[in-house]
Amino acid sequence: MTVVRGRRGSTARLFLKPALGRRNLKVETRALVRRVRIENGRAVGVDYSQGRKKITAMARGEVILAGGVYGSPQLLMLSGVGPAERLTSVGIKPLVELPGVGKNLVEHPFMFVGWNVRPGAFRSELRLDRATLWVLRWGMFGKGLFATNGAAGNLFIRTEPTLDRPDMQFTCMSGEVSARELRLSPIGKKPPGTLGAGLSVIKQDSSGEVWLRSAEAHDPPRILFNLFKEKSDVERAIRGLRAIRDIYGREPLRSLLADEVLPGANLASDADLERFIRDSGAITQHAVGTCKMGIESDAEAVVDAALKVRGVDALRVIDASIMPDIPGGNTNAPAIMIAEKGADLIRGHSLPRARV
Repeated sequence: MTVVRGRRGSTARLFLKPALGRRNLKVETRALVRRVRIENGRAVGVDYSQGRKKITAMARGEVILAGGVYGSPQLLMLSGVGPAERLTSVGIKPLVELPGVGKNLVEHPFMFVGWNVRPGAFRSELRLDRATLWVLRWGMFGKGLFATNGAAGNLFIRTEPTLDRPDMQFTCMSGEVSARELRLSPIGKKPPGTLGAGLSVIKQDSSGEVWLRSAEAHDPPRILFNLFKEKSDVERAIRGLRAIRDIYGREPLRSLLADEVLPGANLASDADLERFIRDSGAITQHAVGTCKMGIESDAEAVVDAALKVRGVDALRVIDASIMPDIPGGNTNAPAIMIAEKGADLIRGHSLPRARV
């Protein structure tokens, strides 16, 4: 987690806000970029809108796309860079044929497993008097129970001993996920609660794609995840479900838990668990890959090792979309690392070989 004094340490808060006073930085808000201007094979600026106002910003140096896994490929395709068939189908003239734009979309599938807790197993911190103290401590010092997101810990496991790295992440909750309302009185029956874990499949063989809905920038792109398209991902998720059941079925957790509510103890066979996975599977907002980095011989590579878009001068993509494969964990820190490296590449900075 990226938490500073009990609040989310976003890149806007920690990187952009401190730099707002710089003379070489201008931030435009409520702006929608409509396309990158490409002239004679070079990115020379961007067209964008603010309300009904249409504006063009010209670039003396480079144009940098950081629209993320959905925004960056969408903007490339709106600018005529991408799979020719996809572009012509929505009335856009292809300027640079790059078949990999929008392809290779990879996500971490997510499921939740939960149990009812036994009466009295947990002290309720959502009682009004206790919650008030926690809120005051959070507001004044950025510390305490309400300064976390409730995830007590993360477990990374190999669901098969032959794997060279973990393929499953368990996010273990520190409280009752169903407890959402403050109790006004310490007297009376405590509401029933549940305890559980989120399961993320962090090695994913299935992949999807992003493509344009229309030639209009305000139309959101079409997104196809293809979660669990490959049987190997289903098998991996089933092994993960069985593993988390085993962990929560041991002491000291076993004494705190009553019956399993999700997926339910009655779902035991592979077929039952596969049905649960396909019915309840969600995403973790960890998508990568739609403008992937690769060598010249890789037909689906969109950017090179310097994050420059192939076939277009003075244009780079610097965000999580350039990852060729998905990391085995959360993507926030890797995306920030890409931005740090991208900044060095733009400025021509690199470590001496002796320090690498």
